[in-house]
Amino acid sequence: MYAPLLSRDVWDEEEDDIHYPSYTVGDDGDDDEEVLYWSLDHNKKMECSKLLEGGEKMYDDPDQTEERVKYPRSVFFIIGTEFCERFSYYGMKAILTLYLHNELKFSEDSSTVIYHVWSMLCYFTPILGAIIADTLLGRFRTIFYISVLYVFGNAVLSLSAVPPVFPDLGPKIAVSLTGLFLIALGTGGIKPCVSAFGGDQFVLPKQERQLTQFFSIFYFSINAGSLLSTYITPILRDNVHCYGDDCYCLAFGIPAILMVVALSIFVAGNIARLYRKVAPQGSILADVCRCIWHALRQKCKTKENKEHWLDHASDKFDKSLISDVKVVLKILLLYIPLPFFWALFDQQETYPIALENGETRLALINTLPCNIRLNMSWEEKEVNLTHLEQVVYKSINIHGQNATLNVTLDLEDETCGDVIHVMPDYEIFVTEKQAQTVLITIDTTIVQMVPVDPPDEYLKPSSGLPRLRMLYNLGVIPFNSTVLLKGKFDTPFEFKIKEKPQGYISGTGYEVYLPTSDGGHEKSPYKIDVKLGGVYNFLVQKSLDEAHTNQTTVKNFQITPPNSVHMLWLIPQYFIITVSEIMFSITGLEFSFTQAMEFFLFAILMFIDMILFAMIAYRYKYIDELAVENNDKTEESEKVGQYNESFSNNETKF
Repeated sequence: MYAPLLSRDVWDEEEDDIHYPSYTVGDDGDDDEEVLYWSLDHNKKMECSKLLEGGEKMYDDPDQTEERVKYPRSVFFIIGTEFCERFSYYGMKAILTLYLHNELKFSEDSSTVIYHVWSMLCYFTPILGAIIADTLLGRFRTIFYISVLYVFGNAVLSLSAVPPVFPDLGPKIAVSLTGLFLIALGTGGIKPCVSAFGGDQFVLPKQERQLTQFFSIFYFSINAGSLLSTYITPILRDNVHCYGDDCYCLAFGIPAILMVVALSIFVAGNIARLYRKVAPQGSILADVCRCIWHALRQKCKTKENKEHWLDHASDKFDKSLISDVKVVLKILLLYIPLPFFWALFDQQETYPIALENGETRLALINTLPCNIRLNMSWEEKEVNLTHLEQVVYKSINIHGQNATLNVTLDLEDETCGDVIHVMPDYEIFVTEKQAQTVLITIDTTIVQMVPVDPPDEYLKPSSGLPRLRMLYNLGVIPFNSTVLLKGKFDTPFEFKIKEKPQGYISGTGYEVYLPTSDGGHEKSPYKIDVKLGGVYNFLVQKSLDEAHTNQTTVKNFQITPPNSVHMLWLIPQYFIITVSEIMFSITGLEFSFTQAMEFFLFAILMFIDMILFAMIAYRYKYIDELAVENNDKTEESEKVGQYNESFSNNETKF
């Protein structure tokens, strides 16, 4: 077989002369001389082939063809640019909601709205970037100019987070939102251009294999940048302090610096004259829309049957345009499974089951030394509670932000410790979207229903560790006393009474050491068992019966059930999901670039983006303000914790 070494353009079709280009065979170091064979077919077109070892000759070998075109070094500059840009984008995005809520003082609902409007702009502006690249500037200049705008937006946002520069909230909000708008224009404007510009660096079909490798590395750079930034940026915000508070200016400043690095890398590739730039071909998106609209109108007006419904537009539009539109519609048909894949992929992000508007959660614990009977206004059934028993109502409809619940209490026993007087009716004040624990206890000799302050954190911990909170009723024990939990580890977990102690603990079983009047600790007969993912309250109280005044009781109550599946079972699931994402995304990018008509490529990608965004936005479950506040309290408690990982510094009052 023969491998063609001469292209068609070296032949003079009108003359009989044959123009022979020079061809140099590289010396491989062997003494054997390579032989070139020239052959002339009946059309006087010359072929050259190289005699291989064993006398075989290769014809149209793709490996031999690809070797003649050097691998474009420019793609490494493009990949570096994409890595830094994704680091900048996801790093800023990771803390944006907290910045809106904590620094700009927007409510939880307003912060959510602003965040999603900004995300919508990030997914909408790629249409503008694609049109500009196709009609005016080309991909290179579009990426360059919009990246400058991107850098400016990051700088504005970082500057707005510096307290001395903008001490007043009004100007700070205005500058911050301006920076976010510029960032949305920047990230969206270059989004459809970078991957396509990288594909332009390859010569097709000679470098199809290299193009596939490029998209694999390109996709890896996207995920690597987002992974590192979403891990590093929150740490910078929380662990580094600026002006006595969380350092948002540094957390925004690092992504801004990375965007400057991205622009510098991109410009360096141009200075080295490595880029292969394709001139703008013009955008015919409007013509395509008019073609489809005209074809639909003509099909409805006329009864003439044609091979394809788009052929009804042949009276007004070119056949080449109609043919290209047919191809694109066929390609779009192949994209139908794509939203289903991403819908399933999105299931790995589960949202906590939070209370809705007009709902509250209530737990009642009987600390009296006798059995009681409760009648609730929201519940038809009567409830009987024994000593240290809990009843939980996971969802009570209160039809408003605040409500007062009526409870009737009766003693089942004739005597109940020190209790002398029982009021027949009690009122419990509740607030929507909160989980309230109420202790039924004694104030001197009168039965009282005392809400625990603050409300419970009932959502599962994102860390996966069990969360434990101490409730106490210890009488004369001083507030500087502590309760120790000792498990398999040397260092005990210390719960200080004066600090409304609660925190994340590791392990499962603990022995309880109670405070003594002399400031020491003694081992109690009680043990506390917790499991990963669960939320618990444990109660420490002195007996309310005069006959057993010195007796202290410890009881653990479950607020939120623990995880029912071991975390190791997530490993094979994430492995399969990751493999499927890589295979689906990389091949999808390559398919879109190589198969779609060039002027439709951006439109197809944006159509996919809009489907994904609409799907995710529809499924989004708003997180209540309580959850945000609880997260902030947890972060604060982690900073002041001693032996266990987090404590809060507010007193629990009964």
